[in-house]
Amino acid sequence: MNAYLIGKMSITDQARYDNYKRLTPDIVKAHGGRFISREGQKFLLEGEAESRRVVIVEFPSVEAAQKFYNSEEYTKARHLREGAADEMQLFIVEGMDN
Repeated sequence: MNAYLIGKMSITDQARYDNYKRLTPDIVKAHGGRFISREGQKFLLEGEAESRRVVIVEFPSVEAAQKFYNSEEYTKARHLREGAADEMQLFIVEGMDN
C-alpha cells in the first residue's frame, strides 16, 4: 500500500535550502519514492491559508518512507535543511488499497 510523506516548512535561507533540494531527488528515488508535488502553487478551498511550502513524496509503503527518512544519505541531507527552514512539519500518511 502506497504511503505519502508530506512536508510543510517556511524557507528562511534559500541558498542553504537549494543545497538540500539538489540532494534529495536521488535519495528519494533510491528508496522507491517519487515527488508528487514539490513547488506547486496552492489553491485554498477551505480553512485558513497555508503560507508554508508543501512537499508530497509517494513511496511504495510506510516502511519504505521510514527507511528513506532514517537512511544515512537522507540524514546527511537533512542537516543541510536545518537552519534553512522553520516551522517544519513532516509526516507519513498511509494510502488506501484500490
